[in-house]
Amino acid sequence: RSDAPPGRLNALALEVAPDVRLLPRGTPGPAPSKRWPALAAWLADQRADAVVDAGTWPPADLTAIADRTLLVTRGCYLALRAAVRRPTAATGVVLVAEPGRALGAREIEAALGLPVVATVLVDPGVARAVDAGLLAARLPAGMRRAMLRAVA
Repeated sequence: RSDAPPGRLNALALEVAPDVRLLPRGTPGPAPSKRWPALAAWLADQRADAVVDAGTWPPADLTAIADRTLLVTRGCYLALRAAVRRPTAATGVVLVAEPGRALGAREIEAALGLPVVATVLVDPGVARAVDAGLLAARLPAGMRRAMLRAVA
């Protein structure tokens, strides 16, 4: 939602692995529609793979240039119900797996008709990193591995 030039996004992108960068979602709320084409152009110029957290409703300007659009969801009945009700341009699913949940990758794939391309196990280390404000400085290993599987 900033009026900064698109090149400023380089400072916000996190290097997850060699040749893979993550652009975090930032402040929740819809971005002005005039800014999505600028983001799409910035992404098209990247030499590395870029993963963009575009929130719940990624705009057509962004999904049109994406190699893949991934839906991130938990193995939770309510989350799955919400995902089934929403039209999506997703080409795959990243499953956030929590201990004790009955719904797994097979059930998610059957309900959504999309492949689960990566599973991220809930890790208390991620919560600690978020609480300490360190997530942007260093992604926990499990999250980094899952992201690399998703872009592979």
